[in-house]
Amino acid sequence: IDQGSGDIRVSSYLDYDVAPQSYKLVIKVSDKPGTGSTTYSSTMTLTVNLDDVNDNSPVFSKNAYSINIDESISTGTSVISVSATDNDSSSNGQIRYTIVGGDGVGIFSLATITGEITSIALLDFETKQSYTMLIKAKDLGTPSKSSLSILQINVNDVNDNMPTFQPTNYLVAVDENQPAGIFIATVGASDSDTGANAAMAFVINAETDPYRHFTIGSTSGVIQTTTLLDRE
Repeated sequence: IDQGSGDIRVSSYLDYDVAPQSYKLVIKVSDKPGTGSTTYSSTMTLTVNLDDVNDNSPVFSKNAYSINIDESISTGTSVISVSATDNDSSSNGQIRYTIVGGDGVGIFSLATITGEITSIALLDFETKQSYTMLIKAKDLGTPSKSSLSILQINVNDVNDNMPTFQPTNYLVAVDENQPAGIFIATVGASDSDTGANAAMAFVINAETDPYRHFTIGSTSGVIQTTTLLDRE
């Protein structure tokens, strides 16, 4: 305070977001009597209330999020919730979330207030294995402040495809009276899944070969005779 004019100025940085938000100052004023005269004074109380300004940006709990989900999840499944905090108060500290970019737009939706992310389309690992989205957290201050975070969603393969023979039917002619171990044919199949889900094993249906005249390589698909064949 200026002792002559009574002007009061701030002497240090004030932060609404760090208590206190209000100050009570007791101010004393005294007269300046001549020599030998009595000094008189009085006091008053000045209350200074701080107004919050939007000086803090939202801060995400993580700079980048990464999750793994199965391709078989149904639409409407919640996959993750992103979150951010803002040290401001009132509308300056209220946050709204939006997806502002990435290839997950139209595949996932984001709840504006809660930050919950939900699948809105079916996923297929064989078509696309991952999605990346840019998430914005924006406060409601004027002017507003915002921050960004990246969400990486990795899709896990599940065993959702059946093996398919190529071709689906075989016709082979073989002479009778051939010794056991004669090569008959090699069958082939493919599976659109990946990894262990794409591993295949061939077997002969026992009902179609009750006398076990043939054998098949479980991984090779090679069919051979196990005994001499007699047309009669």
